[in-house]
Amino acid sequence: MKVTIQMPEILVVSACVYFLNNMQVLGWVHLALGLFSGLARWSIAFQAKQQQVEKSAEAIQDLGNTLLGALGANPGQRIN
Repeated sequence: MKVTIQMPEILVVSACVYFLNNMQVLGWVHLALGLFSGLARWSIAFQAKQQQVEKSAEAIQDLGNTLLGALGANPGQRIN
């Protein structure tokens, strides 16, 4: 597991500092920005992994169709 300290983590920590110093508005703003940017970062990483899985599945399907074609079967008639 890769642990990185980036802007969302810094925003959440600064929100805690603001809350401890009774600066509620700045605390809520920093907390909201930190959570939103963390969610956006996770979504982008998840989408990249999904695209990689889809690309791998497509490559496996192409390999299977190629092998079936080499054996004389018609890959278009396969049931997926």
